[in-house]
Amino acid sequence: MRNFLTCLIVFLFSLQVVHAQSYKSSLLFQKNSYTVAAIQVPYDEDVVTNAVKEYMAARGYSESHYKDFLVFRSVPL
Repeated sequence: MRNFLTCLIVFLFSLQVVHAQSYKSSLLFQKNSYTVAAIQVPYDEDVVTNAVKEYMAARGYSESHYKDFLVFRSVPL
């Protein structure tokens, strides 16, 4: 019974991880097309934006805005 409950908890936890998807996409920026990595996560846009801002600020990168984009310069991949 204990093993069953452990397996059930691990299975339910893994369902949340499975929903995040990444794929190749393209972005039109200043009349040039760029290949980008797009990531879908099962969270609200505001939550993800704030998490990225906090993560980058903790590592010393400052943000700037360009049109609808949030830009962090000189960040290694």
